Amino acid sequence: MLSLYKRIEYFMTGPLEEKARYNLRIDLLSAPGAGIFLTSLSFLPVILRRLGASPVELAVYNLLFYIGVALTGLSLMFMRRQELLKFASLCWIIGRGSFLAAFLISNVAGFLVLIGFYSLVNSMAGPAYSRIVAVSYPSESRGKAMAFVRLGMTLTMLIFTPILGAALDHFGYRLVFPFLAVAGISSVLIFRQLRIPPLKADEPAHKPSGSTYNPLAYPRNFLIHLTAIVLFGLGGLVPYSIIPMIQVDQLHLTYTQLGWLNLAMNLFWLIGLLFTGKMLDKYGAVRLVQFSIGMGALSLVPYLFATNSWMLLPGFIASGLCNASADLGFFNAVLQLNPPRRMMQASTFQSTIIGIRGLAGPFIGVGLISAGLPYISIIGIGVALNLIGALILFLINAPKQYPAE
Repeated sequence: MLSLYKRIEYFMTGPLEEKARYNLRIDLLSAPGAGIFLTSLSFLPVILRRLGASPVELAVYNLLFYIGVALTGLSLMFMRRQELLKFASLCWIIGRGSFLAAFLISNVAGFLVLIGFYSLVNSMAGPAYSRIVAVSYPSESRGKAMAFVRLGMTLTMLIFTPILGAALDHFGYRLVFPFLAVAGISSVLIFRQLRIPPLKADEPAHKPSGSTYNPLAYPRNFLIHLTAIVLFGLGGLVPYSIIPMIQVDQLHLTYTQLGWLNLAMNLFWLIGLLFTGKMLDKYGAVRLVQFSIGMGALSLVPYLFATNSWMLLPGFIASGLCNASADLGFFNAVLQLNPPRRMMQASTFQSTIIGIRGLAGPFIGVGLISAGLPYISIIGIGVALNLIGALILFLINAPKQYPAE
């Protein structure tokens, strides 16, 4: 069994030095717990809609996830003189642990408070995580190593998604979510065993500065990338409130049906990870982001004509491929398109832009709904924004790694 695992590992990652291989295996051991916890997030919009959430409340729910991302820059202040692995771990433990309180929640407002707290605390770990990963694996094999870890996480989600859907139908979220929180916390405790040098955020290159939020301080290619991901995000966020309304009000999906559709999504997320890591190392992060945005457009198309749950299947498949490529592409684009000394600032700036985009996008959709625009037109706008985002990335012709300074 161990020999089989080693063959699979070598196939996915190629040769690795001993320290990187140890970190890979610790990262992989932590992945199932994270996957179990993250599986729950895909059910939250339907849970909220079943609790009576309005389109505005669904937009607020999405906004809350992005408030934390928009305020990621605060983490550069809080993590000063902190050891980065401990700081990130603490953020994840507090954030995931907050779902232990789900058994007390009985209405939409309670869930919105919980989600807002989770988002704020969890997002604080983002800049630290980018630095942790950068020193955990050599640059020439980072993409393949990250893909292998995501493969383990996605395999867990693949197995667990239909189980979670059935559990929610039979036991309800109050009993199920605390179990998921414990799984998420256990993942962090394993991740803390990484062997990396003591990293602190009190180095000059890691301190926040006036240039962190100055677009002119970043390379042109990185700004084009940010423009594309803004369009990509708006493409998904503008029709965001409509999606659970179609799923619940028009198609009458049960948690079990949604679980099977998410199973298909996670299956293709897993399949995507088999080649996206190698695609990243061969073609670079920009092309991976471009592929992801294209899949984002395809994920919306079935909502233009679906009359039953299974007509949504192609969209969930496209979402899986989108997730597989976005997960690696966005993170590594920061490394590919910026000098190493600006890595944490660029990660913070990207997170802030994504967060601001997330604050505005859902309410654009709500405004279009209030103006009486048909659902099909709003979804069509989402598809168009994604396609434009994918096309402008052809303006970037960048090397796979930022040139040495």
